[in-house]
Amino acid sequence: MARPRRVALAAVALLALGAACGGVPSSGPVHVVRRVPAEGPDIVEPAVVQRRLRPGPPDDAGPGDIVSGFLVAQAAPDGDHAIARKYLAPDVAWNAASPLTIYSAPRIGRPVVSGDTATVSVAFQREGALTSEGEFLPPSRTSGTLAFRLRRLPSVGWRLASAPPGVMVTPDDLTRSYQRATLYFPSARSRLLVPQHVFLPEADQPAAAVVRALLQGPRGWSAPVVRSAIPDGTELLEPPTVVEGVVTVNFSREIRRAPQETLGALIAQVVWTLTEPSLAVEAVRLQVEGEVLVVPGRGAVREHRRTDWPEYDALARPADDRLFFVRDGAPYALDAAGQVTRLGSLTGVESFAVDRAGAHLAAVVADRGRRALVVESLAGGTAPRRVLVADAVTPPTWEAASDVVWVAATSGGTVQVVAVPPTGPTAGVAASSLPLGDVTSLRLSPDGVRVAAVVSGRLWVARVERTGTGARVLAEPRPLGPGVSGITALAFDGVGQVVVAGVLDRVRTLARFDVDGYSAGPLRVQGLPSAPVTALTSSAATPPERVASAGGRMWRRSFGTDWAPIAGTGTAATYAG
Repeated sequence: MARPRRVALAAVALLALGAACGGVPSSGPVHVVRRVPAEGPDIVEPAVVQRRLRPGPPDDAGPGDIVSGFLVAQAAPDGDHAIARKYLAPDVAWNAASPLTIYSAPRIGRPVVSGDTATVSVAFQREGALTSEGEFLPPSRTSGTLAFRLRRLPSVGWRLASAPPGVMVTPDDLTRSYQRATLYFPSARSRLLVPQHVFLPEADQPAAAVVRALLQGPRGWSAPVVRSAIPDGTELLEPPTVVEGVVTVNFSREIRRAPQETLGALIAQVVWTLTEPSLAVEAVRLQVEGEVLVVPGRGAVREHRRTDWPEYDALARPADDRLFFVRDGAPYALDAAGQVTRLGSLTGVESFAVDRAGAHLAAVVADRGRRALVVESLAGGTAPRRVLVADAVTPPTWEAASDVVWVAATSGGTVQVVAVPPTGPTAGVAASSLPLGDVTSLRLSPDGVRVAAVVSGRLWVARVERTGTGARVLAEPRPLGPGVSGITALAFDGVGQVVVAGVLDRVRTLARFDVDGYSAGPLRVQGLPSAPVTALTSSAATPPERVASAGGRMWRRSFGTDWAPIAGTGTAATYAG
């Protein structure tokens, strides 16, 4: 048996990391709570279909009926799950406050009856869970079994003698009882806004519920890498009102404690949160105790839109928005007019990336049977800098708000993730909690707080933390799309989604995942050749323009169209970043 590869610990101060996620299935179907259509540029919530629940167990209910009814009734949270509690024996306690489990395909076994007692087993598929903070968690294992004990009471018949802690709901029940919201918080290391998906209890005034959730501050998995510009203690004085696409939000006086230099971030995170498509809001009016919130230097602006605050947009257009690619071992750029331009002086290039400022190029270059990472200034004047040489190096990826490039380098069976500035020493990235295996692709999110990695052909997402000394750490990696294997290409699709090229049910395909794993959907493949896709990239436009490298050529797809070839040969297609 081949010796497994391991991830090297970098020679930097390490932050204690949580244990790696375990129990990831090695085969089987993709288990996702919700699939979305291939054509949808954004996640669109399905229509909610209301249903009427039985008010309690029928008089002649058998043990299987009681278990089935209890599971169904858990979807009604009213009165501390009053309907579900009617299926319990009078003296049975049930803790419904534990994390919520999302399940599907329940299979209720034949009751095993012995006198006035019975046992019923239920097998089901785990689709995920919600934490107490409303954060979705992908399942660590996809199958589950529960055993229910029942007893027969003289006056009412069969009732549950015990109940597992926590609530179980189906995906449909989840959409009936909760609204999925996206909250925005500035990155802890930059001004760029970071989206956080949460589930909030269904409310008659969704905008008010979203604002109150935003006022609670960062939560869950992404909390260590974001902050809030809204002062603690700030309250919503009245429900927001929406008139012709403009929402008015009235905050308490505490919001005036925000320093002037953070008012832009404060307004931006409120505007981005309230202009998500599901809320049908185009602009935001901010008030403090009924008076307009004025930002120094911005004049008497009353209605704020996302376009008014581009400096906080993680998907803002980069300084150089050309498409970059490799042709005959050299780096090139293709502009919107179809003009092709040679970049820099490097040869033997296999992949490369240009930073968002358009100042530097980082390339993986063939080096006598090995691979070298070389950084070159696009302004010229300095010689290219050879940073490292290894057996294998992943395509480079730049940090959003700095001039540091990341790669995963493999030598002698050891994988090391490194962060490389154009000048100065190379710094290792503590990645000890990544699963063991070959790291063949590594991509930083546009907001800079997440890393997506392909490890032994499977997809993981980790959080990017910084220690007190500034060292970079990959923390709490989570698996996405356990049924997709053999991944050959990876890219962030906007800030909150990841797209991959891989194998599902023995068929090569393109798939898109929310970064929290809640939704998944196919991408259109019509027009692509049958050859494996070796590179994927998405532009900063909305909806994005995607480019794939396959069969020695590049293929472009705009929203609503099939893939079409780009003139000429080219590989390793990428946009800046």
